[in-house]
Amino acid sequence: MAYVQVNAANGKEVRRWCDGCGTLLLGGRCSICGSPGREFEINSPGDIRPCMGDSVGILEGLLEEAFGTAAPIENKSVFFNKVPGEDRTDEVVARGQVIAETGNTGISSGPHLHYEVIHKGVPVNPINYFNRNMTPEEYERLMENMRETNFEKL
Repeated sequence: MAYVQVNAANGKEVRRWCDGCGTLLLGGRCSICGSPGREFEINSPGDIRPCMGDSVGILEGLLEEAFGTAAPIENKSVFFNKVPGEDRTDEVVARGQVIAETGNTGISSGPHLHYEVIHKGVPVNPINYFNRNMTPEEYERLMENMRETNFEKL
């Protein structure tokens, strides 16, 4: 049975993540290294499951389409958590935090990605977190995609 703490006041559930092993903890300690891990919150109902098979490729494709790279999930354990009240929408969990939402909601014509970086409580441009391992050509392509989608005006 997974260690679950419910924060009913804001519809969140607490899970545990092992930074050393890069994975979700299903008990009080990591079964690989014995670490107690650290807590992070996901939305209730906490229907968290691994991102596997075709889902990995779809998520990588959405990140590459939006930002020109799949760097946030490369070589990482990634999990999905069902978002309550939304049709076919999931939170994307990597590095022990919710990094995005993906789904096919509203009037969209297919799966899409909602990705936001919040630093010290303030939303910041995600581009600042993608360019560490990019070639100049990849960076230029990413910046061009960003200009075309109007992200600079958000």
